[in-house]
Amino acid sequence: MLLSWSTLWKMYLLCTPRIVLTKASFWDEIADIEEESKHQVSELTVKQLRKIPVDPESTVLEIGPGTGRLTIPLAKAARKVTVVESSREMISHLMANAKRNQVDNIVFVNKRWEEVVVGKDLEVHDIVIASFSLFMVNIEEALAKMNEAAKRAVYLAVSAECWIPGWIQRILYGEELFKGFSDHLLIFSILHEMGIHANVEVISYEHRKRYDDLEKAVSHFAEIYGVPSDKKSELKVHLRGILVEKDGKLWHLQKKRAALIWWVKET
Repeated sequence: MLLSWSTLWKMYLLCTPRIVLTKASFWDEIADIEEESKHQVSELTVKQLRKIPVDPESTVLEIGPGTGRLTIPLAKAARKVTVVESSREMISHLMANAKRNQVDNIVFVNKRWEEVVVGKDLEVHDIVIASFSLFMVNIEEALAKMNEAAKRAVYLAVSAECWIPGWIQRILYGEELFKGFSDHLLIFSILHEMGIHANVEVISYEHRKRYDDLEKAVSHFAEIYGVPSDKKSELKVHLRGILVEKDGKLWHLQKKRAALIWWVKET
């Protein structure tokens, strides 16, 4: 029997170390890193905002805003932005950023998207956005709710690369086993199964992430990719070779690809 794309997505999360990305506690722990690294993906931010048609009368719902990389510029352009964020630490950073930018039209909902009831916890908005935050096990249900919550359009951003880099796969398995397995292909296929015919554009951007020291970098990569203790020394050697030192910090510099996926609702 053939598996549905949404079932493959569920297995993709439940049966891999990626399950950690579904937990608010994980995002609480890396909120400080996310706050600093958001400034290092300005190229991506500009390209995303160009795709989202927001005007002074628009209402925007953002799911998983993190510390507000998109939220703050959207709030400056729209009438109101509602954010749904499960991490208290992310919300704390986002509130501070809103205050710093003198933005007062953001409504905060501290819940997982799966827990939100449209019409009860929040009303329907003109535009719904989820940027690198589609870490829901029941993804078809989550996407259907996003479609329900949008009057005009839904805009998603996901990785257009294999979630386990080739060099990590070689450390874990001795070879690259999962070539071509990426979020954007799964999400596009799930939407197609749902009868939603979305648009897709793949873009390139520079991504930089800071680490205080090598041990913290090793710990971060090991948690995300499920690197076992007996492989950490190999991970450490590789990271020592690719991380760049600047001003007493270590930086991971990458050229990455993201997919912008969107659909406009029929009126």
